[in-house]
Order: sequence, then C-alpha cells, then structure tokens
Amino acid sequence: MTITRCGNFGIMGFANGVITKFNMQSGKERGVFNLDGKNAAGESIHTAEVTGLSVDTLNRYLVSSSKDRSIKLWDFYRCKLIKSYQSDFPINNLCYSPVSDLVAFSGNDLTMTILNAQAGLKRVRHFENAATNQINDVCFSQPEAKWLLNCSMDCCIRVWDIVTGSLIDWVKFRNAPLSLDFSPSGEFLATSHLNSKAVFLWSNKAFF
Repeated sequence: MTITRCGNFGIMGFANGVITKFNMQSGKERGVFNLDGKNAAGESIHTAEVTGLSVDTLNRYLVSSSKDRSIKLWDFYRCKLIKSYQSDFPINNLCYSPVSDLVAFSGNDLTMTILNAQAGLKRVRHFENAATNQINDVCFSQPEAKWLLNCSMDCCIRVWDIVTGSLIDWVKFRNAPLSLDFSPSGEFLATSHLNSKAVFLWSNKAFF
C-alpha cells in the first residue's frame, strides 16, 4: 500500500495482481488499475502478487511491481496502463524518486535496477551482486536522490552512488535490517530490524 503525497488517495495492491485506488477521507473506491486487462499495445496486467507501489509528486504516474517479474507504469487518474518493463526474475520491492523520476527495484537474483519513468521505464543503471542474501528493501537518498541504498538478510546496508555505479558505504548490524527510508531533508535514515519492535534513527554523516 502507498499514499499519495497530497494525502488524498491511497493505493492498495493485492495477491491476485489487482490494484485499487481509494479516497482517504471517504474510503470510497476511485478506480481499479487492472479493470481493462490489457493496454492498447496488448500488454497484460499483473498476474501475480503486487510487491511495490509508488506515485510521483504530481499524481501523474503510478508505478507498480509484482512477483510476475514486471514493472508497470500507469496513468494515475485514468487508471490506464502506459508501459511495461519485464525483468528476468521476480521483483521483491520498489521505490520511486519524485525528484528525478527514477524507479529502483530489486529482484530474487540479488541485483538492483534503476529505470527512468519519464522515458517510459528505460533502464539507466544496473547493479550486479548488490547483496549476498535476500534484499529486503531499497530507497533513494533525500532530497537529491544521488544514492541508492539497500538492506538485506546478510545484516548489511549498502550505499551505492547512482552516477558512478560504485559502492561507497557499507554498514553491518547484529540483526538483519528489514526496511529503511530517509527523512525528507536527508539528515536521518530510519531502519527496522529482525527480532526488534523498535525503529532506529541514524545520522547521515554527509550532513555532519
């Protein structure tokens, strides 16, 4: 599930591949993204569990990922499919940078890929061997989206520079990090960990 930045809409993805949009105030449904089945190009909609959802700042696009190995770019208001990107492996998670219109996702093959949503999901960067065990979450740095981070079951968080494609930082924990995200200002990173009910805040040393 995700919520638009304006706070007016919530979007939910289901195990059968269906995606619905609803009004946050009334709770009423405002559209089903899989209703028509295929777009004009004959591309099919998600056929397996939805694993990631994100909307751009102006509510133009919805980007979704699924275990069916596909990324879908949707017209948010018309609920119509614009473009599909097919991966070689099931996709576990997805994040969207509203600043750069970049979409990042990780797959079962332990790689990360960055797509340009504005260019119709064109691939712009690919990271091989992004972890040594299952990648649990990915996120862009804020506010400029110059880094891409992942956390994985090998108990590590890795920081990758998007321009050079190189690994620039690596932090190891006692318990595996399950999720992570930056504060809007980029000063702090929030993480959650296996066997812990706490949320941890970390200072971004690039700011201090």
